[in-house]
Amino acid sequence: MSRIRTLCLLGVVLGTAGCIIDGDDDGAFIADWQVLFLGNELTTCKAAGTPTVTMEVARRGGERFTESFDCALERGRSRVVPPGTYDVTMTLENSLGEAVSGISGTFDVTHRGLVDLEIIRFQVQSFVLTWSINKAGFPVKCADVGATTVHLVTQRGQDGPITYPFPCSANRGVTQAIPLDTYSVYPQLLDANGRVLDSKRAMTVDAGETERDANNQLVVKRAVLKPPVTFELP
Repeated sequence: MSRIRTLCLLGVVLGTAGCIIDGDDDGAFIADWQVLFLGNELTTCKAAGTPTVTMEVARRGGERFTESFDCALERGRSRVVPPGTYDVTMTLENSLGEAVSGISGTFDVTHRGLVDLEIIRFQVQSFVLTWSINKAGFPVKCADVGATTVHLVTQRGQDGPITYPFPCSANRGVTQAIPLDTYSVYPQLLDANGRVLDSKRAMTVDAGETERDANNQLVVKRAVLKPPVTFELP
């Protein structure tokens, strides 16, 4: 029986125990996965903006290789591996190629067989923005003022800014999965011609901030921007 050790990567503890399944098949690592926003909100690879899962396999004293899989397939299998002790890391990447969640484990493979990592639950962080519009101090709808789009502009360290567009009428937007880090963020309201109708002052958000759950365990908080944004128009 193999043994997997779950680690804390990117501030999130993930994964379950693995095992070797006896059989005549060639040795290989097999993983199934799901993607969840923090708070155990099940989502899809597309909605999370996480197209790629990588599997890095390192045999102690031997070779190292990396396999890449389409996240939407929800399953991946490595090449054949001979007996030995292996360190295996599964990583979920967003569309920018940034690692946003992961799990590591150590396996002793003593014979031919399939090493099943079981279901890996990648938990990912994202910004959540909600908004409303006031005109001359009174609530209005997007169509009333010709607003079509809300942008959330984010910047991490020295990286360039990233803009996430949302339909104004949705009144809520969720970004793709992001690394746990500190960001400067600001929302904008735009019309159909791309003209900025209102822009809010940038705020600093720690996307790795923790809190204690019902079991008094430290967990990463969902990056919900509070208070909700109110765009003010004259």
